[in-house]
Amino acid sequence: MSEGPGRVVLLVPDGVGLRTFLCSRFPSLVQEAGGTLDVWHALPDHVLAEHREALGPSVGFHRLPVRREPLFARVLRAGKRFAPLYAEREPGTDKLLVDRSRTTVDRVVHRSGTLLGRSLAIAPAAMPLVERAHARASLGGPGDPWGEQLRTLRPDVVLCTHQRAGVAVPPVAAARRLGIPTATFVHSWDNLPKGRMAVAADHVLVWSAKMADDLRRYQPDVLPERIHVVGTPQLEPHLDPSLVEDRAGFLTGLGLDPLRPVVVWSGGDLTTSPRDPAYLADLAEAVREVEGRPQLVFRRSPADHSDRYDAVLAAHPEVVVSDPRWIAPVDGGWDRAVPARADTELLANLARHSDLVVNLGSTMAMDFAVQDRPALFVRYDPGGIDGRDWNVDDIYRLPHFASVHATDPVGWVDDRADLPRAVAQALAHPDAHAAGRRAWLELEVEHPLDQASPRTVQALAAIVADARHRTTRVVRTETRA
Repeated sequence: MSEGPGRVVLLVPDGVGLRTFLCSRFPSLVQEAGGTLDVWHALPDHVLAEHREALGPSVGFHRLPVRREPLFARVLRAGKRFAPLYAEREPGTDKLLVDRSRTTVDRVVHRSGTLLGRSLAIAPAAMPLVERAHARASLGGPGDPWGEQLRTLRPDVVLCTHQRAGVAVPPVAAARRLGIPTATFVHSWDNLPKGRMAVAADHVLVWSAKMADDLRRYQPDVLPERIHVVGTPQLEPHLDPSLVEDRAGFLTGLGLDPLRPVVVWSGGDLTTSPRDPAYLADLAEAVREVEGRPQLVFRRSPADHSDRYDAVLAAHPEVVVSDPRWIAPVDGGWDRAVPARADTELLANLARHSDLVVNLGSTMAMDFAVQDRPALFVRYDPGGIDGRDWNVDDIYRLPHFASVHATDPVGWVDDRADLPRAVAQALAHPDAHAAGRRAWLELEVEHPLDQASPRTVQALAAIVADARHRTTRVVRTETRA
């Protein structure tokens, strides 16, 4: 790399962005490349203390101004998100358009956004006008506190870690108004088919060539030269030898017998998997029937600290709980869930030393695939009163599961009665879907997996170099004139 990334402002609107970038090699690599790093965050200060301490005084932390999102900005954001869903009309996306509003205001936003999205699907040429209107509307009042901070920080590039976060829209817009190069990272493999990005940045960092193709499909106004394939730093800890614990010591520390198989149920959030407790109860009953007496570990979603599993855990005291080391609200909101650094090591070792993960279409299957561990996806309705308008088939009809159906990385459980056999089969033959796991990872994530942070730094350096070159060219042209 001939030039470094300069001064990087990492915009971290939520906990998943913090996990992906601050719990990876990214901060140290920015500095090794001759750059400096400032973290612009909208997170509680008391949970950031350990991250400040771990990263040292060379990394600056700055509070991001957050205003209540104006109603008009919410409508525009919803309309942007819905537009590609109406334009593509892919199987399964109808559920992404369902109104799940809890308040009158939310219903107004959804209905207005629906009308706007339909209009944009018919007339996509109007999208740039809506993007500019959204940027202006997101300011939410007089003054520009984001621009004031940016004038003080004087970054060479702003990288937003989560392209769907509404609170990230005004700071990125402010940076663009000031002529500061901006980039946004697509934070999950399943995001692009679920609607247009809220954040409009100059450049987009994606996981793979497949995701780059998806971006060009769903947002054709993004120029190909503005798309950078980097992978994702969130998988790097699985390949970090410094985080590896001894199997016997790790499992014993969780209260498990290292000589017996370990099965993990990884929970979903309240919206995606409202019947999770029923699945957990079914799995607890199933492992009792499997030879070798597998042990069951329950890891809930980091965004779910509710009490909905209490009855199941009370009825099955043999289930070992390994909670994510995140601080999260009870209501299951990802926007306020923040990880401790220790969870990176916990998850990496749980995936490494467990023998099987079972869940409802969770990305945890990918974490386990990196460690070459098998996964089962449940695909039956366990019943129950929660989520009465919820159907398990709707989950697997979503467009992002096309790659799962194509590569066959997991086993499927289509009936509660089949759980014991499926678990026994996966434990006895862990390599049955090994080729599919590799194919899925190669399709969804740029390889080598442990080079995502270096590629991200290189992409930022290229963005900065290009911006400097353009500025120099303009200055020379003006001088000649």
